Amino acid sequence: MAALRAGLHRLMVALTVLLLAPPAVRAAVYSWNVLSGDWSAALSWTGGTTLPASGDTAYVANGGTATVDTTGPTCNTLFLGGTGGGAVLMTTGSFAATTEHIGSYGSGTFTQSGGTNTAGTLDFSEGSSGNGVYNLAGGTLIASAIADPNNESACLNLGGGTLQAGASFSTSYWMNFTLPSGGVNATVNTAGYALTLAGTISGPGGLIKAGGGTLTLGTAGFSPNIYAGTTLISGGVLALGNSAALQESTLDASGAGTLSFGSLGAAPLGGLTGPGFISLTNATGGTVATTSAKPALGIYGNGRAVFYDASGYNWPTTNSTGSPFTLSGATAAALNVPLPASGATSATNYLRSGSGSVAAGQLV
Repeated sequence: MAALRAGLHRLMVALTVLLLAPPAVRAAVYSWNVLSGDWSAALSWTGGTTLPASGDTAYVANGGTATVDTTGPTCNTLFLGGTGGGAVLMTTGSFAATTEHIGSYGSGTFTQSGGTNTAGTLDFSEGSSGNGVYNLAGGTLIASAIADPNNESACLNLGGGTLQAGASFSTSYWMNFTLPSGGVNATVNTAGYALTLAGTISGPGGLIKAGGGTLTLGTAGFSPNIYAGTTLISGGVLALGNSAALQESTLDASGAGTLSFGSLGAAPLGGLTGPGFISLTNATGGTVATTSAKPALGIYGNGRAVFYDASGYNWPTTNSTGSPFTLSGATAAALNVPLPASGATSATNYLRSGSGSVAAGQLV
């Protein structure tokens, strides 16, 4: 009898716990139901009384635009697109989602001019009919992964804002990164991670590599980059994943970061500017043949390095002992390159901003 009473007692305790326990929270699904409005206005969403929370799914697929201009908007999964299309316009504040589907089975656009958007994964152009575009003109986009798009129309436009890595990842295939002009170059902050942008980078703008970690531009077998602005390495390492990664860009050697040629044996540049040091050797100890447009470093047929200015004047280069510099000695000697003023035609007017130096080792 005592055993029976003990068993009944345990059963009653278990039933009491179940009855008093709070109900399980189920994720909700919200749909945008106005053409234009504030994300934080409950009336903009189905139901009209609550807002999407961190565990919920949010659809903007009616052709409308949701504006983010305050701190706090969030959801677990964002879908921009569908049959009607959808857009988010972010001007300030913050937004966060585990996954952001930009162009999900339809046209979707996320335009950011300020604030911070933290995305676990950016997924462009989900489905065969998806068409996603992200315009980053200001603020910071923190992404821990960027999924490869399903069509070539997907695009991440970088111009004035900062793309920051939230984890180490690689994105490739048909992704095109356009760097629009407008006076402010785009910034990629690796923030201590390893980030590979294997898709083509195009446009008239420039790129600033910031933060610790490594940014690799391009990989073997992918299309060359064709962006025409300057490339400045202000921190960390910029690695060339293929020989055409900087073929149209002028490398600014005034940054504090490191340029890595990897195992490349040749790396054409669109130009060189600024005082600094640039490596003529690769990771395997081989010599890198670096050529570029005027005014830039060039190579005579006999291996002698020269520096051209805009008028075509050939500035001779020497090693650290004053002797003529040749690429065959690039493993130890330093190449002293006078940076000529544009249009200079004599050795009395060759300094642009001090003497540049090309040294074996790394860009420092």
